Amino acid sequence: MPKKHDNPCIQDSRLTKLETVLEQVKEDNEDFQQSLKEHKKTIEANTIAIKEQLATWNAIKYMLGVFLIIFGSLFTLFVWEFIKMI
Repeated sequence: MPKKHDNPCIQDSRLTKLETVLEQVKEDNEDFQQSLKEHKKTIEANTIAIKEQLATWNAIKYMLGVFLIIFGSLFTLFVWEFIKMI
């Protein structure tokens, strides 16, 4: 069994080291929490940007569909009229 140190200087030294480590852990935890908050803000901003981009692409697809329907119909009418002329 290890010999117990009753020397107050040794006990104070250990306590001081533990307090120093505890303070460092607290600082690291605060830094980590701040980093998490910043990361969360970045994720939210990226999510909003992705949703906006998706909405834009959906609008473009809708406009392209309308464009194809209109010009496809006109092309069909022209072909029909051409066939009727023959």
